[in-house]
Amino acid sequence: MKNKIKKKIPNTITTIRLFLAFVFPLIYILGYKALALGIFVLAATSDFIDGYLARRWKVVSEYGKKIDPIADKSLSGFALILIIYYEYYFMISILIFEFLIAYNSIKKYSHFKHFYVSKIGKFKTVVLFLTISIALLSTIIKHLQIPLYLLVITTIILQLLSLKSYIITPKD
Repeated sequence: MKNKIKKKIPNTITTIRLFLAFVFPLIYILGYKALALGIFVLAATSDFIDGYLARRWKVVSEYGKKIDPIADKSLSGFALILIIYYEYYFMISILIFEFLIAYNSIKKYSHFKHFYVSKIGKFKTVVLFLTISIALLSTIIKHLQIPLYLLVITTIILQLLSLKSYIITPKD
């Protein structure tokens, strides 16, 4: 595959995820929960695909570095707001911690002109997307509350560790 095409694929996937982050809530609000879940899972999965391809093909770009975290936070933020408003108010703690993580990430970006993501932060994102997926699925299949509670606790622990990494990370 030509390098120009390779370079565009990860960025295109990231852009589609950002677009889906805005489509997802509309579909959910219209009452198509299963379709909304599918869109969320597709968008969340695309986060791993675009990053993998960009690193594998060595086509990491400034656009991708900036838009990827925006797409991730938009997708997870909209999903959490909907879940909290319509279903599970107790997940507000996850939203608050995501806000604090985003705030610290932006603060670091303003100083160093790049987003810092620790390994724990990447793992936290995987667990966060899984938690949101199970929360959305539990609105369709009602017997998932116990796994959801365990995922919520795990997500919060990982968020706290992620926040700690922002505080402890030495200045670049």
